[in-house]
Amino acid sequence: MNKRKEIDLAENYLSYISMKPHREGVTKLYELCLHFCPDLTLQDIFITERKEGASVGAEDLWFFSPRYLVRVPKFLLKKVSFEVIAIEGQIGRFSVERLLSGPGLSLEFNTILGASGTLNAESSGNCEYLVKLARDYFKPNLAGTSSS
Repeated sequence: MNKRKEIDLAENYLSYISMKPHREGVTKLYELCLHFCPDLTLQDIFITERKEGASVGAEDLWFFSPRYLVRVPKFLLKKVSFEVIAIEGQIGRFSVERLLSGPGLSLEFNTILGASGTLNAESSGNCEYLVKLARDYFKPNLAGTSSS
């Protein structure tokens, strides 16, 4: 996938979850990650959400590729950091928690190398997207299982 297609993919996701104003910042962060991880082929992105009273706020930004996850915690702050997590055949476990009424979904994972993370979704569109990510990245990469 070329860089323009990867940026378009990010823009489509941001539009889907009504966070298009963050497009420029997400693009800059992806470009920063590419400096350190040039083989990062963006296939999906995800923004974790948290409830803020009646509204939903953005928290962490995740970039997904076939081999890696890149987490940018609190990506809306002026100073950012990121971590690269190997996932190809490395997911030791993942668990999902869902609210029984209304939107709200949380996915926690651990890798066999000791990395861990939590992805939260509060909006219905982001909940649906998190289910897709669980199917596309976490389940196929469970250690000791075949993706075929």
